[in-house]
Amino acid sequence: MKIITENELSDVLCENENFLLFFRTDWCTLCDTGADIFAELEKKYQTLKIFVIDFDKSENAANEYGVIGIPTVVTFKDGEMLECYPGMRTEEDYDIIMQNI
Repeated sequence: MKIITENELSDVLCENENFLLFFRTDWCTLCDTGADIFAELEKKYQTLKIFVIDFDKSENAANEYGVIGIPTVVTFKDGEMLECYPGMRTEEDYDIIMQNI
């Protein structure tokens, strides 16, 4: 997983076609759980990139992708937003989400 800023997001969009964007904050304990899950799934999906962005510092990006709470995962396929998944999910759910990217 790579932590990015809102300013770096445009580069990520230009340079990557299929990826997952994980909106989180440092104070969110559920986000910590999600980060642990993605660290494990990243080993399984080595070609799929996972980017982490701080929700509190990325208001424009959150608004653009319809993110209103955390944790939220936004998936991208072929350079376009595919889906937005608000709330915490199970590892199995995230596994299925990643299979569909």
